[in-house]
Formats: sequence, C-alpha cells, structure tokens
Amino acid sequence: MIKQFSQNILKSYKATLSYIILIIVLNKLFVISPLFFLFNEWVSPIDFTVGMVYIFRDFAQREIGRYIVIAMLFAGYLSYILANETVAFASLSAFLIGEFIDWGIFTYTRKPLSQRLLWSATVSVPVDSFIFLYLLGRVNWLSMTIMIFTKIFGVLAIWGVWRFQDRKNISRSTIINAM
Repeated sequence: MIKQFSQNILKSYKATLSYIILIIVLNKLFVISPLFFLFNEWVSPIDFTVGMVYIFRDFAQREIGRYIVIAMLFAGYLSYILANETVAFASLSAFLIGEFIDWGIFTYTRKPLSQRLLWSATVSVPVDSFIFLYLLGRVNWLSMTIMIFTKIFGVLAIWGVWRFQDRKNISRSTIINAM
C-alpha cells in the first residue's frame, strides 16, 4: 500500500519533484564549483545552467499551480540543510521576488499567456539574477549577462512549446467546428 502510494506521488508530481531536486543540486553546485576568470570577471560554471530552473518551474507550476511557492520554500529549506545557508537564502529571496513580479504581470495584464510569459521574463529575470548575485557578493556584468541569457533561453523554450501547443489546439478546434 505504501509502495503504491509513493509510486502514485512520483507519477503525479514528477515535474514538481524534478524542480525541487534541480534547485537543491544547483544550489549545492554553486557552493562547490570554483569560480573562474573570464573577460576580467569571476564567474561560476553554474551561471550557465540556471536557465533550466525556469523550464522545470513552469512545468511544475502547470502541475501544482500557485502551490509552486510551497515547492520552492521546501527546496529552499532542503538547500539550507544540504547546500549552504547563504546560497539557499539568496536563491529563495531571488525566487520569491521574481515570483511576485511574475504574479503581478500574470494577474494584472490581460495579454495572452504566451505574451505574459515574455513580459514576465523580461522584467523578473534581470531582477532575480541581480538579487541572487548581490546576496552572494558576486554581482558583475558577465555573470548577470550569462544568467539573464540562460534564463531567457529557458523561458523562450517554454514559450515556444506553449505557442506550438496553442496553435495545435486552435487548429484542432477549427477543424472540429468546421465539421
């Protein structure tokens, strides 16, 4: 019975569990990965991977809706224990502020979902990146640029998938209505 329950949880919340694990792993990697010098700035190799979080977050958010904040708080708590207090605090703070910006854009604009996603990313990604790097004492133009571009790439990947699905659904409903 317990085994079946845990299998159902794993199937039902696959994206959310992946999102939580990814946050913990990335936060741990920020702690253990050495910085390297590039174009007169210190950067982390993990700066290049943070865009994945947005992809996983969007799938998890589709799975659990506004409860994504609870998933992030849980991931922050586990990161605090398993990674590092400073990184966990920076990650959680940046996420919550970015999520608040996203919420405002998604709530108060009447644009289609795909446009809200782009507006949200345009505003929240630079703020999120700055807060995270600032709290770690690592703000520099190169890390900011890398993080912004990788996050925007992640958002554009999700946007492309959603646009494709929207068009496919519109085409399907047009065919059905024509019959």
